[in-house]
Amino acid sequence: MKKITLILMAAFLVVTVGSCTKDETPNNNNNNGNENTFNDGVYKPGKKIGYCYEWNEWLNERMLTEVWNWNGTKLESIDHMTYSGDISWTEALSYQGDRVDRVEKNGSEYESTEYTYDGNHLSKVSFYYNNILEILMTFSYGGNGRVSQIKADIYDTKALTRGFVSQMKPYFPKSFLDRMEEHRGDKEHDESFTLKIQWTGENISRMELVSVYSGYNYSVTCSDVYTFEFDAKNNPKQGFLGLYTFDESMFDLNAYYSKNNITYCRNTYREYGYEGDEHFDEEETQETEFIYQYDGADFPAQISRTHHYTGGDYNTYTYYYEYL
Repeated sequence: MKKITLILMAAFLVVTVGSCTKDETPNNNNNNGNENTFNDGVYKPGKKIGYCYEWNEWLNERMLTEVWNWNGTKLESIDHMTYSGDISWTEALSYQGDRVDRVEKNGSEYESTEYTYDGNHLSKVSFYYNNILEILMTFSYGGNGRVSQIKADIYDTKALTRGFVSQMKPYFPKSFLDRMEEHRGDKEHDESFTLKIQWTGENISRMELVSVYSGYNYSVTCSDVYTFEFDAKNNPKQGFLGLYTFDESMFDLNAYYSKNNITYCRNTYREYGYEGDEHFDEEETQETEFIYQYDGADFPAQISRTHHYTGGDYNTYTYYYEYL
């Protein structure tokens, strides 16, 4: 069986191998006695990002990728740039008071993400493509008010050709895809993925993504475990809700919640079950490391992210922030 990588969060990121700090946080999400003061959907960073860049190794130069547009303390939109310096597309944020409730992508294909709250907590995140609900996430919380679980339900098979599941389609059994088509747009179905979350201090130190696929004469259980280490510096994206915060990478999801910046991630993927008479139990581990250069206020100005793959291969990506 091949690895089914859920970018729900997602592991199309191919995250990676090594020893992380052992997670001391029990499943009841007891954050060392510290109550949660995080206010979901309210983004007021210590420094406002103005421009994002990435290093293009082919052109051997730094390329502008994002322009963040602010109105006072509110982030209004982000322009995503082409390498020629033109705007490729824009994500526009809408608010209820100080809280983000909707982010839209306008263009040839319309996408939107809606954020729903219960008090200060996120309760639901809904992803739409051309106004059709594709994915619904629901949130659960521990006794101290910190998120402890996120469940994702997929309602539209077209989600299998875009976004966080685009790389998974070849690995799904046909019967799974048939059921997805049968229940398209229907909220009564049993296809779901669950992300369990544990904390150490004010950072998410462990995530486990669990998914089960079964049908006639097959059953597959997948477990993706991520453990994280952090610096003690300021994370400029804590509290930022964009169009893809919860469906592009585990790193984006973690950055939304955590106070500090990820320095290391270990990802262990296990897949077990049976297909016909064949029983299988496979596991692989990868790692990702981050190296930062900080500005005078301890915010990252340059980030080098290196993925180490099974077998010894690796690639490094370099990003830059400029603040207003």
